[in-house]
Amino acid sequence: MNRPIRCAWVAGLLLAVAGCRSAQPKRFEPIPPRHEPQPAATQQPQPRAVAESHAAGPPASQPPLSSTPSPPPPAPPPAYVAVLEPVDPTDGTAVHTIVEAPDRVRLRTRNVRRLSITRHGSPLVRDRSVVLRIDTQVFEWLPRYTALELTRSENGIWRITRRSPPKRP
Repeated sequence: MNRPIRCAWVAGLLLAVAGCRSAQPKRFEPIPPRHEPQPAATQQPQPRAVAESHAAGPPASQPPLSSTPSPPPPAPPPAYVAVLEPVDPTDGTAVHTIVEAPDRVRLRTRNVRRLSITRHGSPLVRDRSVVLRIDTQVFEWLPRYTALELTRSENGIWRITRRSPPKRP
């Protein structure tokens, strides 16, 4: 480059840099001190309340408290859903049924290998298809079938193994 052009270029660069405002340093606010809990030695125990609780003891009608509460027993499935075979016979089964609309039903199962579902006695429509969602799979339940039998594979995939058509008069 030519010397006068280089000088002009450097002068322009210096003017541009000098014209920029420098970034203001960040101002850090001091962190307030933590309020630490007082040690247990400084807290005064209440011996009177302890003595009363030991003297009275738990009431005879209440069972002793456990560290982990037991879950409530699962509700039985409705009459139109039947568990035909569990995965593990020593463990209990559970089928949670949610009728989202007259043509949509959702089933969540636990320890179920085979189950059956029927339209008789259910709030489901009988003249249209029903969307049946069992665990994560979706099936279309055609109106010509009154009952379905579903089987879960070892991999957890449900499939319809039997369909029962309505009886003709």
